[in-house]
Amino acid sequence: MKLMKINKITGEIFCLSNLHIGGSKDSIGIGFMDNPVIKHPITSEPYIPGSSIKGRMRCNMERRLGRYKTVVKKDEHGIETKEIRHEPCRCGSCLVCKTFGSMSKNADSPTRLIVRDAYLTEDSKAKNRDIMDEKGINIYGVKYETAIDRKTGAALGGSLRPIEYVPSETAFNLEMKLQIFDIDNEDEIISFVKRALKSLEETYIGGMGSRGYGQVKLRNLRLNGEPFDLESVNF
Repeated sequence: MKLMKINKITGEIFCLSNLHIGGSKDSIGIGFMDNPVIKHPITSEPYIPGSSIKGRMRCNMERRLGRYKTVVKKDEHGIETKEIRHEPCRCGSCLVCKTFGSMSKNADSPTRLIVRDAYLTEDSKAKNRDIMDEKGINIYGVKYETAIDRKTGAALGGSLRPIEYVPSETAFNLEMKLQIFDIDNEDEIISFVKRALKSLEETYIGGMGSRGYGQVKLRNLRLNGEPFDLESVNF
């Protein structure tokens, strides 16, 4: 197998809604944030890990292609029940495994798609500095969420939890490298990656997407410097 070409995909991830990708908690106590967003350890600025972007793309395409594992269980009475479990594909030969990497220990095919961590754009950095200068606060927001009593529909006040988020209209730089080997159909893999990118717009990035977080728009996408339009993609 010979590496023939490395394509470069660039663009911006623009947040249409608030974004939450969980980070580590340095300390826990009364008054501390127990659901912080992930931040760069030196600049303390938010970023989107490449693993979060790539993982969401992979998961979306596995679902699209029906790569589910059905597990049959038996209870104490010997009655069988089927549980549909989503696990990474391990076949090593499908487009998912070729593009994102096989999860099999015996895989000998290299990953085609390399996804970089996505850091704030210069415009978003400038916006953050302006907010800091004018209001003395950073760009992070905090939303308090609670469980709902299923009988009354009322909020369970004792279970309030603070969720830190990066607000909507924040933008991050997107960069990927797509390796093409001599055994690959380049057009097929590029088309597959295009569909996977479109799937990010159709779903979400990060956590709690079913509750409104993580809706994004991919802007100014380019493939090797040329426009890489997603509008015609039918996900």
